[in-house]
Parts: sequence; structure tokens; C-alpha cells
Amino acid sequence: MDIDQRLEALAQSLELLASLHKDSEKRMDRLAEQMVESGKRLDRLTDIVAPIALLVFEHQSRIKRLENPPS
Repeated sequence: MDIDQRLEALAQSLELLASLHKDSEKRMDRLAEQMVESGKRLDRLTDIVAPIALLVFEHQSRIKRLENPPS
């Protein structure tokens, strides 16, 4: 294998590596977008669940007071 063949093989390897890197970056960008969307959905879910959790806690307190009235 002479120097020109080695340089050609190296150039092809670098082109393949660059292509793989671009594909990987695209996948990472899509994953980051999905994570942002998931975070937004989680925030909306938290906004819904928090008041419900507070309501449940208040009802538990009322039930305890009814079951164990002060003497």
C-alpha cells in the first residue's frame, strides 16, 4: 500500500467519521427537544396534581379531626 492509497483510506475514514458525527448530533438534538417537551408535560402535570394533593391532605386532616375529636 503506497502513500496515496493510505491517504485515500484516511480521507474516506474521516468522511465516514464526520457523517457519523453529524448523525449523532441530529439524534442528540431530537433527544434534547423531546426532553424539553417531556419537561413541559411534567410541569403541566405538576400544576394539576399539586392542588389535588393539597385537597387530599386537607381532607385527611378533617377525617382525623372527626375520628379523634378533642376531649
